[in-house]
Parts: sequence; structure tokens; C-alpha cells
Amino acid sequence: MYPEILRRNRIENNIIIKVYYNHDGTPLKFKFNKDTKKESIDEIIRVLTSYKLYEPPLLDGEPVNLWMSVPIQFRIRK
Repeated sequence: MYPEILRRNRIENNIIIKVYYNHDGTPLKFKFNKDTKKESIDEIIRVLTSYKLYEPPLLDGEPVNLWMSVPIQFRIRK
């Protein structure tokens, strides 16, 4: 869901966040740029923690924890 305050103010956003995934693909930690709006942060965390979106890499056949850069685009549908 597009954050209401951003939609109402017609704010679109490109964000690159760092996400720390554990060995089963669950996002555990997030690092955002200082200029990222709180409403964007709340929605990104909601989406990333609602779904298993990532398959972790394998090291010697075992899944490992990892930091990853994730690009996010907030766009208003016309």
C-alpha cells in the first residue's frame, strides 16, 4: 500500500536500503539513508517482513546470512 501522506502530497521516491537477511531469507535489520521519509520506511519494513522475497546464498552448500542493497521505487499510478 502506498503511504497515504506520500500519495496525498504526490511524492514519489527512489530509495536504496541495506537489508540484513538471515540464513533462511528473513530480513532482520534495515539501514536507510538519513533523508528517507518515515512513512516510506514503515511501508518498506512492512512489505519486506510480510513475504519471503529472498533466497540466501550458499557457502559450502549451507545458506548464509548477508547484507544486501535493495532498490525500492514509490510511484503513484496515473
